[in-house]
Amino acid sequence: ATAGGVVQSGENMLESARREAEEELGIAGVPFADHGLFYYQQADCRVWGGLFSCVSHGPFALQEEEVESVCWMTPQEIAAQCDSFTPDSIHALSLWMARNSEGEAPALCTRCSEVDASQPPLVSTPRPAEREAGDDADPVGSEQA
Repeated sequence: ATAGGVVQSGENMLESARREAEEELGIAGVPFADHGLFYYQQADCRVWGGLFSCVSHGPFALQEEEVESVCWMTPQEIAAQCDSFTPDSIHALSLWMARNSEGEAPALCTRCSEVDASQPPLVSTPRPAEREAGDDADPVGSEQA
């Protein structure tokens, strides 16, 4: 998986991304780029997410309760190990690649839904009334690409 979590009451997605990066990885005081919002759904989960990235040269401080290990991977390495990642994380990374590539971004994982590289970033989040009880907004976007 990638760094991420649930937006807390009173937070927006960017604030949540910053908080999660600091809590899980010790990343603080760096600018975050906003890559838009997205919706991801499978039979057993729904994610209304925000997608963000940042650059940090450390030092890193891993949250032992939530982070087992950290390694830097290329998109090709992730594709080769896509079953090790949550489907919404693969979807978020695919969107980031599509939105930030000059050409057509390759699909990362055949088990995940295809990403349309021409898809524009979502500009609004679903209204709370559209969310079912118990659905959590997971800002996969607080996941750094």
